[in-house]
Amino acid sequence: ENEADEKQLADELLKAVALEPVAAAEAVLAAEVKHAARRETLWARMGHAPLAMALSHLASIAKATLEPLAGGNALEAAQRYAEGGWCIDQAACAAIAIAQQAELEKPIYAVLETLYRRWLEKQAEGFQGLVRKDGYPHWNLPEVPDGAVVLFVDGLRLDLARELETQPQTDNGLDVALQHGFTTIPPVTSSGKVWVSPACKLAKGGNGAGFEPKLPKGSYTASILRKAIEAESFALVDTENPSLAYGKGWAEFPGDIDSDGHNKGLKLARAVAAHL
Repeated sequence: ENEADEKQLADELLKAVALEPVAAAEAVLAAEVKHAARRETLWARMGHAPLAMALSHLASIAKATLEPLAGGNALEAAQRYAEGGWCIDQAACAAIAIAQQAELEKPIYAVLETLYRRWLEKQAEGFQGLVRKDGYPHWNLPEVPDGAVVLFVDGLRLDLARELETQPQTDNGLDVALQHGFTTIPPVTSSGKVWVSPACKLAKGGNGAGFEPKLPKGSYTASILRKAIEAESFALVDTENPSLAYGKGWAEFPGDIDSDGHNKGLKLARAVAAHL
């Protein structure tokens, strides 16, 4: 019966995405009402109801697509995303991971293509409208006291940061406070890394194909940025070859989520836990 229900759910999701977007979202939510109880069964606990498990995440996305865009300005939009909007990105990531593990790409990806893409486009276009009206907020690296190290993690999106915040390590004497800020547009490494670095105030806009900003010693490269950071009295802390340092430091996390995402594409969804 459970196997039959899983197959029926797959058919229901594939039929739902053939509808226009609002009806598709409502059909996914109707499937959630019908199948949610199966997540409490013995079969689900044994891993035999993966589509019912994924449906919980897909239903969250479906509900979000039906909600109207809120007003306000760019700062208020960012605050709303920081408080709850990130959950939709996390739900998509979780659904993708289940799809790959259980070989359920077809029904799950179809729902994401129909509903998650629609939600992303609506959020992006709405935010662009607010920026046209209000301008784009700037962000500055907070004052770094002596004895502190700034650790740069390429690709640590807010949904991943929220997940990191709840990791078991946070119970081992670590005091965690999570805040959000604005990055560059587009948010590529070459500009975003400079933006959050101690050398940001030295940078000027560039016109390269990779959006590389200009620094005192030339257009952005990793080595040029490190020299600019050192010039700002920051010690470079190498996590693989540590040495004595003093004052304040700059370090880069060697487990590169960004590069892994480029290399693996959607398969990054299953690699996220190892990075965190």
